[in-house]
Amino acid sequence: MNNKVKGLAGLTVGLGVLVAGGLLGPDGARSADHGWKTETASGGPGYAGPEPVQAEVLQDLGSATESAGVGPAMAGDGVVNASECVAARNHSVEATDTRMTVIVDRLADRGWRVTQRRSSPAAVALFKGAWNLVVADEAPSGTPVLSLIAIHDIPACKEQLAAP
Repeated sequence: MNNKVKGLAGLTVGLGVLVAGGLLGPDGARSADHGWKTETASGGPGYAGPEPVQAEVLQDLGSATESAGVGPAMAGDGVVNASECVAARNHSVEATDTRMTVIVDRLADRGWRVTQRRSSPAAVALFKGAWNLVVADEAPSGTPVLSLIAIHDIPACKEQLAAP
């Protein structure tokens, strides 16, 4: 694995731990510490199809961001891990309420279910099958970035992403 992919994998492992362990915890206690509010999944029984693969998750993310009119993903985004454990897109736009609503609605149309929301900075946590997704407003350097990062929460992916 080259250094760039290793760095991205390390970042996604951290996010995966945060998503799986802190943000999506069933008791909601840790979530409250980070400004997250648990939401009861609505919109029917949820996704009942076969376990999505990375390409399908990327297609969902692309369709949702296209519907929100955010433009193309930033260079280098898309498939960030050949193991198919991570699917990500980043866009150089602000995560406005309207954009977030359209993205979440389109993802819901594709079987994703909201589990939690945070208002500041804006973020929504969703799941589909064993995939955990966070749609967030990321602005570490002051430049707005709409970030969508999904982690495949299965033992093989946890093991691979945790490997040095």
